[in-house]
Amino acid sequence: MHPRSEPRAIGHSLRWAAVVVLIGVAGGVAGLGLAALLHTVQHVAYGYSIETIFSKESFQQGVTAASRSRRVEMLALCGLVAGVGWWAVYRWCRPLVSIARAVSSDDPRVPAVATVCHALLQIVTVALGSPLGREVAPREIGAMLAGRLASFARLTVDESRIMVACGAGAGLAAVYNVPLAGAVYVLEGLVFTIGWRALVPAVVTSAIAGLIARAGLGDFPQYDVPHYACTASLIVWSALAGPLIGLAAWQFTRLTVLLETTREYALRKLYCSGEADEALSRKAEFLAQTETVSGCGLGMVARHSVTAVEAVVSW
Repeated sequence: MHPRSEPRAIGHSLRWAAVVVLIGVAGGVAGLGLAALLHTVQHVAYGYSIETIFSKESFQQGVTAASRSRRVEMLALCGLVAGVGWWAVYRWCRPLVSIARAVSSDDPRVPAVATVCHALLQIVTVALGSPLGREVAPREIGAMLAGRLASFARLTVDESRIMVACGAGAGLAAVYNVPLAGAVYVLEGLVFTIGWRALVPAVVTSAIAGLIARAGLGDFPQYDVPHYACTASLIVWSALAGPLIGLAAWQFTRLTVLLETTREYALRKLYCSGEADEALSRKAEFLAQTETVSGCGLGMVARHSVTAVEAVVSW
């Protein structure tokens, strides 16, 4: 290595290490903050444990204790917030970029305003009673912050992709108190490698995020699972059900991709047909004015021209 390049390499390594630590901190703080917002909205909406954000009373217990009319009102409010909120996001914000798409693109950064609004809408609607999961929002916020940090530190494209994936894993680790699952999600679900350049930041960021969130949320499981005895029948059932569940999940993923592609095609057709209707609705007026002003010859040419355009648009 050239002597002058050594300080640059050392400086780059220090920036890389600093970004890894900061992504872990950002993911932990984001997960903790979104969890606090989730619990606050839940308590205020359904009127339970108002005196504290994190209480031992579960969401199910709080909703059950609320009156029927309050439950209906909150669900109606949830639908209103979801409808208006996401309409506004898709209307005025930049197009959303999924984490998987960001990790595989040349510019791994995701739009900040659209991502934050999208994440906040998820948290608020889940708190009001939506069946959406709450783990997507911290993953998106973590990925967005990681992309900004990697860009600010002038990391390479490959390093930035890994950092964005680590930010998503850190958010997952924070919101569910699962550092190991966050690291595995990065390696197996996003970057598809276990090389040390991905393994080290994935483990470090998820561990830091989990510790930070644990300091605020407490070190306890997010869901209380009853104790089940490990019997032979349960083992046999698991061995048989595992492949079937995996196959169903694979088919579900294929179906979602197909529906997404079909939706985009349908929207393009709808948009084109809307423009076609607007254009063809003026056909008679256009032809009438042409024949009146310019005579039958020019009017006939215009008629054939519009007929050709109509055929192309209808195709």
